Amino acid sequence: LATVQPGRMRLSCSCEDAEPVTPFEFSAGQQDLRVELKRSAKLTVRVLLDADVRKHVRLTGHLAGAGAELESWAQEGDDAHVLEFSSLRAGDYQLQLKASDLTVATIHNLHLVPGGATDPRVDPIDLRGQLHSVQLRLVNAAGTVVDHWGQLRIRDARTGAWMESGYLEHGVVNFGVLGTTLDLVVTGAEFRPIRWQGPPGRVDLRIEEPFAVEIELAGLPADLPAESPLFCASSMIGGSDLLRELGITGDFLNGHDYGVPQKGILHRTCLEAGHYEVQLRWRVENGEDESLFTGKCDLSPQQTRVRLVLPDEVQRRIRELLKKK
Repeated sequence: LATVQPGRMRLSCSCEDAEPVTPFEFSAGQQDLRVELKRSAKLTVRVLLDADVRKHVRLTGHLAGAGAELESWAQEGDDAHVLEFSSLRAGDYQLQLKASDLTVATIHNLHLVPGGATDPRVDPIDLRGQLHSVQLRLVNAAGTVVDHWGQLRIRDARTGAWMESGYLEHGVVNFGVLGTTLDLVVTGAEFRPIRWQGPPGRVDLRIEEPFAVEIELAGLPADLPAESPLFCASSMIGGSDLLRELGITGDFLNGHDYGVPQKGILHRTCLEAGHYEVQLRWRVENGEDESLFTGKCDLSPQQTRVRLVLPDEVQRRIRELLKKK
């Protein structure tokens, strides 16, 4: 460290076969340093999977204990997936094994010491016949995979809770599950929420496309300029019926859809039939909005055009705002 400028410094050092060294401060150029490296513990985990599962499942390991949390990605070996954890302090650990974000095994009280014998619970972890592969595809009416993004949620059979379990990219996702029955929900911005229950394997989910609607705002000035700060925010009251019934909250589908009325008509698409709220707002110069009107209507594939009448005072206020602009 002869080239280090004088002053207060902080040193961190590591060695593959040594315990982590807690970073510490020192005065550069004013003292000699002695760092004692202690031999570390390590953990090798072998996971046995069925051949069809090995091709589709991504395994990760999460090790926590002795003040540390580490993650390891499984490497595919000749006969097993292998996870390696090194530079560990001696102590007790917990290993959580995940397959595509789903916890498939948890090993408690792993006592690790330098040079210690491998715990038989992790050499191997045999998931053959227990972990099953799933290929989930979003398809249209013709059975063709659609290029849509989707959020996958799977119900934990033990707790009943819904877990965010990955994403569909370009309409497809591969993952692994425990057990022989699958309960899942897929949501996306371009199709109606889908729930599916059944056995693992290849699962094709036929999507329902959004339906277009027209909401007439009777009373808007016929000569309303296209660049006026008038806009609408509409949303489904209470959000998705399906997601609410399943107890899935905080979903992006509950958000607002924003649009500008064209010749007195607001055009938008809806993912689900339901009761909708429409707010008419005016954007002012400081970025805040003035709420002018709120109306409610029912929209469905059978009722795609509705009419909301603006009260006289709202129409007068809009004319006043247009004169000031």
